[in-house]
Amino acid sequence: MIVSYLVNLSLLLGAVLSYGIMWPLIRQLKGEWYPASIDESSMKSLNGYKVRTVLYTRAFSFLKFIIGF
Repeated sequence: MIVSYLVNLSLLLGAVLSYGIMWPLIRQLKGEWYPASIDESSMKSLNGYKVRTVLYTRAFSFLKFIIGF
């Protein structure tokens, strides 16, 4: 096994929470959090929000690694 069971479990839980709960809730806020008139494939719609969330999370993890926490 490459990673421990705890890592696998946290990845599974994160995927379920993200795609099963968080993104449907954000999709309901279309028009409030992001414009409702733009195309779904635009980076200013929900897809852009997903990409920014992943990038910010990765940048935080990288900085945390560099600083040494």
